[in-house]
Amino acid sequence: MKFQNKLEAIDKLKSYLQSERSEELSLWERLRQPNNTVAETLSGRPDIKNAGFQRDELQAAIID
Repeated sequence: MKFQNKLEAIDKLKSYLQSERSEELSLWERLRQPNNTVAETLSGRPDIKNAGFQRDELQAAIID
């Protein structure tokens, strides 16, 4: 059950990153740009911080 919860959280985060935009690109696209760090992209986004995603969930969504 815990593993399934992690998978669901990762899917939820991926969907969010693909739907939210920053400077005309989705957050998903911004994360894929060269020389762009996760911290740079997500650090100023309170919606990500407040969503309660765990660090491993963020990392898994980004790697995928």
